[in-house]
Amino acid sequence: MHSAEDGAAAPQKKQRREPFSSEEIAEILGEYAAEPKVSKIAARHRSTPPTIKRLLVRNGVKGVGRRTWSDEEIAAIVTAYKTRSTVQIAEEYGTSYDTVRRLLRDNGVRLRNFKEASAIVMRYASDGDLQGLADDLGVEAGALYVLMVKHGFLPETP
Repeated sequence: MHSAEDGAAAPQKKQRREPFSSEEIAEILGEYAAEPKVSKIAARHRSTPPTIKRLLVRNGVKGVGRRTWSDEEIAAIVTAYKTRSTVQIAEEYGTSYDTVRRLLRDNGVRLRNFKEASAIVMRYASDGDLQGLADDLGVEAGALYVLMVKHGFLPETP
């Protein structure tokens, strides 16, 4: 390490500068207003999602990165969970599995756990009656079918 006494200048800390011009910032803000998809905007501008998020926050955009769900979308997701997995719902809505789980929990839906899923699979394995099992559990046969496929069973289409 050099000191001021030995004649060498102390290393200067690099100043960060905004990688985008004023025009680019305005364009990014407009794109986000039209379609709030940070990852798509980052790709179009050869940047990263964290950089775009910081830029948006610094320019006064609220709620960056977190999608706002309408009451209708939430109701549809809650209904879909009766017959589909959280992974399938996430793919349909273009979001993550964790987001679907959070939305369901936040809206009072009790999530299925591994023990419950395993018990259902074992009962089906013993008698093979998917519709009867669905009726006993008070759920849709389609939801059980998804569960059976997930656990490696391939029953007839309900």
